[in-house]
Parts: sequence; C-alpha cells; structure tokens
Amino acid sequence: MPMEMLLAAMLAILLRANLPIAVVLVWVSNPFTWLILYTPPYLLGLAITGEATISLNTITMQMMFQQLTALWIGCLIFGSASAVAGYTLCNVIWRMVIVNKWTSRKKKLATAEQDNQE
Repeated sequence: MPMEMLLAAMLAILLRANLPIAVVLVWVSNPFTWLILYTPPYLLGLAITGEATISLNTITMQMMFQQLTALWIGCLIFGSASAVAGYTLCNVIWRMVIVNKWTSRKKKLATAEQDNQE
C-alpha cells in the first residue's frame, strides 16, 4: 500500500486533483473490503450476462477467467453510477456552501449599511 499511496499522491499532484482524498481512497480497496466492494458488481454482472455463479469448493483458474466478464461489466456499471452520484453530490454540496456564503455576505453588507445610515 505505501507504493500505491505514493503513486496516488504523485498522480493527484500531476493532475491537480485533491491530494488527501487520493491518498485516503487508496485504503478503501484493501483486502478486508474486497468482498464488500466486488460482490455486488459481480452479482450484477452475472445477472446481465446470464452466467452461473461459481461454487467456491470447485473453483479453478479457468472458471475465474470466464467470470471476469461479469465482474468487469458489473464494476463498469457500479463505477459509472458511483461517479455520477459523487459528482452530483459534490456539486449540490458546493452550491449549498456558495449560496450560504453569499447569503451571509449579503446579510453582513445589509447590517453594515444600516449601521452607516444611523
């Protein structure tokens, strides 16, 4: 993980992205979260491709490679949906913050004008 963090930090700086978020998000996909991260996209991919699930006691490498299409399709759909949702959420929060700042700035200006008139 240290090398992934370094790579994420360098790419964040190069691409002018958010450095802390890039470094922290490297830790999201660690081995403890693989099951949570990959099971829903895998099951979605299986539903879309119509493939059958693999029993864990009979799994082989060839069977795993046959299932990669389902995983890729599911991850593509989940990733795209997450990207759109995250982008939308960030824009909504950003707009709320800006509107709040503008409102408070207008109130301060109105208060200052009233004080100057008195």
